[in-house]
Amino acid sequence: ATLGSRVMNPVGGSTWDRWRWLALLLPLLVAAALYLPGIGQRLIYAGDEARYALLARTMIETGDWLVPRLSGEVRMAKNPLFIWSIAALSLPGGKVTELTAVLPAALSGIAGVGMTMLLARRMFGLRAALLTGFVLATTWGYLWMARMALADMMVAFWVVASMAAFWHAVADGGTSRRLPMALFWVCVAGGLAAKGPAGLMPVLPCGAFLVAE
Repeated sequence: ATLGSRVMNPVGGSTWDRWRWLALLLPLLVAAALYLPGIGQRLIYAGDEARYALLARTMIETGDWLVPRLSGEVRMAKNPLFIWSIAALSLPGGKVTELTAVLPAALSGIAGVGMTMLLARRMFGLRAALLTGFVLATTWGYLWMARMALADMMVAFWVVASMAAFWHAVADGGTSRRLPMALFWVCVAGGLAAKGPAGLMPVLPCGAFLVAE
């Protein structure tokens, strides 16, 4: 009888549920189609983009991955996580290219869309997650930054990931909140390592929420 009802009414059945979950992949595919094509064809020549690329190139050439250096001088103005990601993606080819310099930002942008959808799904439901994913993936400022060799997309991913972990913890409550709260602090640390104090932004609203509750 149960099987028959699912066949007659697929909207309420598990097959429909699976299709709805698969629909959540569409914003990620849109993001990938917008962020990835042609990112290795743009010349990186000035500003912070070039600085990140040069610091990563120096890491590969010198083998010193601990401290970012440029022309032998320590450069701590830029936190190393984004530089490490460029250097790591450049290892197979042996050199930093326009593609490997921008790829960490593009991948972070796609992952940020997915993480935002995860948070929206947890807070508001499946439909909200789908709409949120499409809106964010096609937002011009987000799209533009995802195609630049800058750490902004990486810190944005860590910020949203920390918020998702925090909401998972407070929504579940009880002893099950320990792991999500640990992940929250890991994500905050990731944001800090990607772009300094900007990665600490989630601490303020999350702390205010806990005080208010």
